[in-house]
Amino acid sequence: MTRDCLYAAILERLYAELGLEKGESTEVGILDTLLQLTSLGMGISLISKNIVMQHGFSAFAQLPEPFRYVDKYLVTRAGYEMSPLEKSFVETSHFL
Repeated sequence: MTRDCLYAAILERLYAELGLEKGESTEVGILDTLLQLTSLGMGISLISKNIVMQHGFSAFAQLPEPFRYVDKYLVTRAGYEMSPLEKSFVETSHFL
């Protein structure tokens, strides 16, 4: 697994911290393919709760609390100046 993928890094950390033996892994870049492979029983997938709910999956498990939430970043082009509304959003989001 590459550390360039956020979800792959979370899975790697989960296996390491829980002392689980890790099998072979494959990264799939197309969501529909990932969901089809998982539905066919060809492994497990780490996907967002939003995607789980959108697709109506009934067979899923939440990650343990320390692994459940990921950092998110607001990225802009170089030299971009945020509007007052955007600045307010960023400040407010720190309390969520």
